Amino acid sequence: MKKTIIFLLTLVIFSSCGYAPIYSNKNYSFNLTKITTLKDDRLNSKIKKKLQNFSNKDSQKFVTLEINSQKLISVIAKDSKGDPSRYEMTVKVILNINSNNNKNSKKDFKQKFNYKTNSNKFELKQYEKEIEELLINKIIEELIRHLSKI
Repeated sequence: MKKTIIFLLTLVIFSSCGYAPIYSNKNYSFNLTKITTLKDDRLNSKIKKKLQNFSNKDSQKFVTLEINSQKLISVIAKDSKGDPSRYEMTVKVILNINSNNNKNSKKDFKQKFNYKTNSNKFELKQYEKEIEELLINKIIEELIRHLSKI
């Protein structure tokens, strides 16, 4: 009986903590009217697709974006044989922002991640795809914060 009461009290206390996801409400202060990319590659199309979800059609602040992104994988450490043992993936997004109040700006976003190599090349490529997705999501968060401040 005592354990049940403690469990119920704990449940009531934690359920009323006021948790709310940051980007779940669609009350963004900008309307993305046009998103263009300089290159037609997979990285640019992923970023463009994710950004389209954050547009508020009721907002009076119209924003057009031009996206240029690049991914770089570099070797940062080698083993005694000279084979790569650690890599660093860098995703960089250069964004040209034009808003309806004729305010033009350019902003760079950059994220890095270090990881070990894997002898199984298929698993290594799958892991690199997961890392790329993680870095894109971090850049999108920064980008949304920046666009909200304009």
